[in-house]
Amino acid sequence: MAIDGVSRTLVEEAGAGIFVKPENPEDFASKVKWYLQNRSKIQEQGDSGYQFALNHFDREILAAKYLKAVEKFERK
Repeated sequence: MAIDGVSRTLVEEAGAGIFVKPENPEDFASKVKWYLQNRSKIQEQGDSGYQFALNHFDREILAAKYLKAVEKFERK
């Protein structure tokens, strides 16, 4: 993740990657080396990102939450 701000926060919250300082090839290289030494993190963070997306961005789940909120609002 070479974008700071909300995107970085989202990726870190999901446990789906690590931050690379933008336009900093040394930092990028050090993170690539870290992944090469910690290969299990590649699969682990990929799985974490996938699960995070399923749990937070699945359209059916979001639609159900939206409908529940609308129904709650209509009852008032």
